[in-house]
Amino acid sequence: MVSETHPSVQDRPAIASRRRARPHTVSWRTAWLSFRALFNWNDPGPFLLAMVATPLCELLFYSRVGRAFGAAGPEFYVLGGAMLAACTPSIAGGAMSLSSERYFGTLEHLLLSGRGRGRVSVLLTRAVPYAAAGLLAAVLSLLAGMAVLRTTLPVGQLLAFVPLLAVGALSATYFGMALGVGGLVTRGVFTLMNIAFMALALGAGLLVPAAELPGWLTAIAMVLPMRHAATAERAAGHDPTLMGLANGAAAEALVAGAWAAVAVGLFTLYERRMHRGV
Repeated sequence: MVSETHPSVQDRPAIASRRRARPHTVSWRTAWLSFRALFNWNDPGPFLLAMVATPLCELLFYSRVGRAFGAAGPEFYVLGGAMLAACTPSIAGGAMSLSSERYFGTLEHLLLSGRGRGRVSVLLTRAVPYAAAGLLAAVLSLLAGMAVLRTTLPVGQLLAFVPLLAVGALSATYFGMALGVGGLVTRGVFTLMNIAFMALALGAGLLVPAAELPGWLTAIAMVLPMRHAATAERAAGHDPTLMGLANGAAAEALVAGAWAAVAVGLFTLYERRMHRGV
């Protein structure tokens, strides 16, 4: 005869704690599976071509033009090209992580994932793998850019590169997710992404010095991802203070939080529109 066993009083808090942790575990697993479904590389060649070679070509083009006009030195374009490389998988991955749900026929599953904290957790954790891919692409592009342009960076910039770019890549991913909600409504998500890449390359001061931009564009760029991380990273070359880096990272984190709120808010509006049958 099989007897039914019940947990003891001492074990119940631990069991309850594990049950409370399950939604977060599901969110992280969903984020990883979504990343694998979108970036399922069988060969590292496509990754290097899309995430490193393309930004490196842009780096070479802008560095030649900038050198011809005396706009900036090679160090400026090495950092800018690496930051733009981080934006490629971050923005594209963030946008396609939502817009591809419609193409793959899995949007209903996402809409049924629940509301409130569970929905916010599912959406926000999706950004982490794409931000990590962006950081990897940035590091590879930085090394390739220094080798191609035969230049080195100050130690302060090298030490600050990874933590600042980690926050910047996360900000760019949430920015891409906000664009991805637009991809659920319209089929022009790739057009939106191309416009976003050019806006960051120019407006965020990645490949064009901010001093060369008009004032109105500089003001708009304050809400763009990667702008504050780029400013703090370049300042670390001549003034590598911990306070300056912290201020830059904090400003970029505020932009990331703002774009995360925009992405969640737009997705909520889209969900309500779907329930109304519009």
